[in-house]
Amino acid sequence: MQTSDSVSAEVQQVFGRQLSALQAQRDELLRQLETQRQQQTSFSDILLEKNALEENLQKEKELLRTKLQEKDDLERGLQEERKRLEQQVQEQRRLEAVLEEKNKLEQELAKQKRELEGQLREIEER
Repeated sequence: MQTSDSVSAEVQQVFGRQLSALQAQRDELLRQLETQRQQQTSFSDILLEKNALEENLQKEKELLRTKLQEKDDLERGLQEERKRLEQQVQEQRRLEAVLEEKNKLEQELAKQKRELEGQLREIEER
């Protein structure tokens, strides 16, 4: 009976060690599973954040494209306005030159008129 008890005790010891080893293995696997879940959650969060950042980046790029187009349009309009103003300045200078020439001619004509009137008085006084 003692042999049977001793075998039974040995079997229980072996079984107890195997059970402890399996429980330790189970605990380790549970820890690994929890770590993987945390990593998966972390990866999911990172992926969501990455997607949100990429979406935001695309919106910012589109906004930048729009602003650059508006800037180009404004620069073209400004260039056209500068060209128009330069043409007006040139026309104004031309008109000022014509006006100056007109004034010189009027002064010359007024001088000639005075001289002719002076000559006419001399002739009339004779």
